[in-house]
Amino acid sequence: TPYVTLLHLHPSDAPAALAFTIIGCVGMLAMNAAGIAIGINMLVATDGRTEVTWPFVVRKALAQTNIDAVL
Repeated sequence: TPYVTLLHLHPSDAPAALAFTIIGCVGMLAMNAAGIAIGINMLVATDGRTEVTWPFVVRKALAQTNIDAVL
Protein backbone atom coordinates (compact mmCIF):
# COMPACT_ATOMS: atom_id res chain seq x y z
CA THR A 1 0.00 0.00 0.00
CA PRO A 2 1.21 3.55 -0.55
CA TYR A 3 1.54 4.36 3.15
CA VAL A 4 3.63 1.33 4.20
CA THR A 5 7.32 0.81 3.42
CA LEU A 6 10.48 -0.96 4.57
CA LEU A 7 13.45 1.30 5.30
CA HIS A 8 17.12 0.28 5.35
CA LEU A 9 18.78 2.43 8.02
CA HIS A 10 22.55 3.08 8.03
CA PRO A 11 23.45 5.04 11.18
CA SER A 12 27.14 5.94 11.48
CA ASP A 13 27.35 5.00 15.16
CA ALA A 14 25.10 1.92 15.38
CA PRO A 15 24.34 -1.32 13.52
CA ALA A 16 22.45 -1.10 10.23
CA ALA A 17 18.75 -1.94 10.55
CA LEU A 18 15.59 -2.69 8.58
CA ALA A 19 12.49 -0.88 9.82
CA PHE A 20 8.87 -1.34 8.82
CA THR A 21 7.07 1.99 8.78
CA ILE A 22 3.43 3.07 8.61
CA ILE A 23 2.78 6.67 7.56
CA GLY A 24 6.20 7.78 8.79
CA CYS A 25 6.14 5.96 12.13
CA VAL A 26 9.61 4.43 11.85
CA GLY A 27 10.09 1.23 13.77
CA MET A 28 6.71 -0.43 14.07
CA LEU A 29 8.75 -3.59 13.49
CA ALA A 30 12.51 -3.49 13.13
CA MET A 31 15.67 -5.58 13.32
CA ASN A 32 19.28 -4.46 13.31
CA ALA A 33 22.44 -6.16 12.00
CA ALA A 34 23.25 -7.39 15.52
CA GLY A 35 20.00 -9.40 15.61
CA ILE A 36 18.12 -7.07 17.96
CA ALA A 37 14.44 -7.09 16.97
CA ILE A 38 11.57 -4.99 18.31
CA GLY A 39 7.87 -4.71 17.56
CA ILE A 40 5.18 -2.31 18.70
CA ASN A 41 1.79 -3.93 19.26
CA MET A 42 -0.24 -0.74 19.75
CA LEU A 43 -2.43 -2.41 22.38
CA VAL A 44 -4.31 0.05 24.53
CA ALA A 45 -3.22 0.11 28.16
CA THR A 46 -5.29 1.49 31.00
CA ASP A 47 -2.18 2.79 32.77
CA GLY A 48 -0.94 4.97 29.90
CA ARG A 49 0.66 8.30 30.69
CA THR A 50 2.76 10.96 29.00
CA GLU A 51 6.44 9.94 28.94
CA VAL A 52 8.99 8.90 26.32
CA THR A 53 7.24 7.97 23.06
CA TRP A 54 7.84 4.60 21.43
CA PRO A 55 9.80 5.90 18.38
CA PHE A 56 12.58 7.03 20.76
CA VAL A 57 12.58 3.65 22.52
CA VAL A 58 12.76 1.80 19.19
CA ARG A 59 15.65 3.94 17.92
CA LYS A 60 17.58 3.48 21.17
CA ALA A 61 17.00 -0.30 21.11
CA LEU A 62 18.17 -0.55 17.48
CA ALA A 63 21.39 1.26 18.36
CA GLN A 64 22.42 -1.57 20.72
CA THR A 65 24.41 -4.72 19.92
CA ASN A 66 23.24 -7.02 22.74
CA ILE A 67 19.98 -7.72 24.55
CA ASP A 68 21.29 -6.66 27.97
CA ALA A 69 21.92 -3.15 26.63
CA VAL A 70 18.40 -3.07 25.15
CA LEU A 71 16.78 -4.08 28.43
